[in-house]
Amino acid sequence: MEGFRDRLRTSLEEGPYEGNRQRLSEESGCGQKVVANIINNTSFDTSPNGPGLFLMARIAKNLGVSLDYLATGATSQNSELGQFSLAQHMVRIAGAARGQFTNASTAPTPQSFLRLWVKSGGRVEAFEPYAEYYDVFDPVTEDDTEVVVTNIGKSSLSAVTMGTCDLETLQFALRNAADTNLMNEITKSHKIAAKVGPFSQTRSLNHAMPNEPILVRMDYILTLLPVEDCTGKKTTISYASLIV
Repeated sequence: MEGFRDRLRTSLEEGPYEGNRQRLSEESGCGQKVVANIINNTSFDTSPNGPGLFLMARIAKNLGVSLDYLATGATSQNSELGQFSLAQHMVRIAGAARGQFTNASTAPTPQSFLRLWVKSGGRVEAFEPYAEYYDVFDPVTEDDTEVVVTNIGKSSLSAVTMGTCDLETLQFALRNAADTNLMNEITKSHKIAAKVGPFSQTRSLNHAMPNEPILVRMDYILTLLPVEDCTGKKTTISYASLIV
């Protein structure tokens, strides 16, 4: 969170509070010295987390700036992402992901997908009843350096986490993720699945969403299934199941 404290200090001094740390603290619903303590806390210069989200959402709203601006400085200070609705949005995403993938009566398991692959002989038609839970990718070759998504299930882990089924958003995340090692591992996993068959492995995610200034941390099981349709067209099913 490099520069976070400086942006907070500048917004406080140049904004409606004219540098009054105590008044901002009180009107943000916290103790009189909380804002001062945040500004003076040098650990936030290297911390990936920062202060509590709900607290900073209230502070950003009172200052008239965005959370994204305070955290990264990447957008204009008038961004709508700085409003308290962002905090509510994050809670909705977290709750939806946890609820969706802990309800065994609705979401399939990685084991059930593997069984279905074996029983169907790897035919994509067998998975159509569960299409909302998985994403679809083009098969990769040894020369490919990235994976290409062609469809996102409305209840897949990626859609629930990002809050959208937009293909460009997910492709952008895969192409520009800060955790390049994870993305390289995903590409490598797709190559293994395309070459030798179903692939399943635990993964950890720890980076910001491409469409929201939200740091997401989760552990999940990634299951990749090479399938083909009645015409012989090959695709790869990607099913991510949250570990809770």
